Amino acid sequence: MGWKTWSAFALVLGVGVAVFAVLPRWVSERPRKDVPEPPPSAIEAPEIVDVPADVPESAPLPPPEGPEGVEEEKTPEVDSPVEGAPARRDASEEAFAAAMTEALSALQNEDYAIAREAFERARSLRPEAPEVASGLSQVEEGLRNRAIAGHRDRGIEHESLESWRAAEAEYESALALDFSLRFAQEGKKRSAARALLQEKLDFQLGHPERLSDQRALEEASRLADEARGVEPSGPRQREALAKLDALVASFSRPVEVQIVSDTLTDVTVQRIGPLGKLGKFDRRALEIRPGRYVAVGSRAGFRDVRVEFTVEPQKPLAPIRVRCEEAI
Repeated sequence: MGWKTWSAFALVLGVGVAVFAVLPRWVSERPRKDVPEPPPSAIEAPEIVDVPADVPESAPLPPPEGPEGVEEEKTPEVDSPVEGAPARRDASEEAFAAAMTEALSALQNEDYAIAREAFERARSLRPEAPEVASGLSQVEEGLRNRAIAGHRDRGIEHESLESWRAAEAEYESALALDFSLRFAQEGKKRSAARALLQEKLDFQLGHPERLSDQRALEEASRLADEARGVEPSGPRQREALAKLDALVASFSRPVEVQIVSDTLTDVTVQRIGPLGKLGKFDRRALEIRPGRYVAVGSRAGFRDVRVEFTVEPQKPLAPIRVRCEEAI
């Protein structure tokens, strides 16, 4: 290495030492430009106020106010329609389930009025639900079966009381609900026949005078035989039959009747056929059945006479006087 190189190296080293020695001092003594201070804050620091000694340390501080001393209004929360829909669905499902539970419980207890009301409530929530339609159908069936059972029970009760027309009406009502009911068909037929028999018995007992006619007497006798063949017979039927038998017997038994005349009057008793032509006599005794009769007297030159009289069963009758005494 030559002397020139060494000279250059020494020069560079000297400059470097000078820079490191002088630079810090130059920086510290360099004049500085004024830096503007930052503008005062828009929000002034609150003034610190001394707290009175009698205020407890635990007293709550008032809520902070807004920039102008007015409390910030809270925006009411509004449920989103989308978020509220599931809640409404859940409430509807719960109401439907509650109505169905009440309806099925009432149906099991045969409380059909409450069951129907609950099923209707469930239908208002889910009109197309098949279980609701099925439940209402069961309610109607239960009510129909209850009504049928009621008609059956009342029909049997009326039969036991021998109120045959009332029993017939109950069986007819049952058939109106279900025409295939065998008990109602048989009950109606039985009650109608017994009602007709009882009405015939009552008619005969209410018109005993009819039995003075031979045909009516025979009719009553056949009716008594018919009633004896009907079983079971209740107290009302047995009593009516006993009375009718007594009437038939009494109207079949002749009663003696005394006819008094004057041997001049020709006497005829109507309604007893040829035996009624008695002719002229002073006193005659007739054996005739109970009933209404007319004795007719005739005599030449005198006005005819008619004497009506009634023969009652087992009851004495005063003599019947038949005399033509008014001359013409």
